[in-house]
This record gives sequence, structure tokens and C-alpha cells, in this order.
Amino acid sequence: MDGSELHVPSLWVWEILNVVGVTIRRRRITGDRGREFLTLLAKLNVKIDRPPQVTDFPRLHALANSHELTAYDVAYLDLAKRLSLPSRRPTPTSEKRPWPKASLCCDHTGNGNSHG
Repeated sequence: MDGSELHVPSLWVWEILNVVGVTIRRRRITGDRGREFLTLLAKLNVKIDRPPQVTDFPRLHALANSHELTAYDVAYLDLAKRLSLPSRRPTPTSEKRPWPKASLCCDHTGNGNSHG
């Protein structure tokens, strides 16, 4: 991902920390391994979007309703729409859909390559 920027919604920070914490508590990885992963992740060129403002609520609610998405999913879709990123999938994720949230995280080079 040299030179690429990985744009993520502010929610992503909490999702990553939650996944690492739960994985450690369930003894699927050690605390040292979790810290190692977070250290490696911190070396990526991640651009964390600003949190939504209260004035964004009506627009975000309408976006969620129009695509039948959860609020979490709308965080990813809204960011992609605001950055005018090409989307190969209609939504980032949903209980009804088989792809993970991370599939919508894209580099911002304009080529739509979501995996580096």
C-alpha cells in the first residue's frame, strides 16, 4: 500500500480496538500479539474521518433507510460517498449481505482498488 491512503470512518477506531480486545479475552490471541497487531496497523497510512455532527443525523438516517443499513454500515457508505470513491459493492456490510465492512475501505488513488 505504498503511497495509498486508507480512509476510514471514526467508528473504525472503536471497531478495531473492540475486535482486538474481544479476541484477547476469548484467548484466541495473546495480549502481546494484540499489541503487535495494533503497532503494525499504526504504521499504515490511515486517514480517520471526522465524527458526524448532530446536524448530519437527518441525512445519515435517510441514507440508512434508503439502503436498509445499520448506522454502523452507513458510516462506511457515507464516507465513500463523500470522498466520491468508486464502489464495486452497493453497501459495506449488513446482516443480509455476505461481505465484511473492510471491503469498502479503499485507497484514495482513484483506481478503486480496495485491497492494495
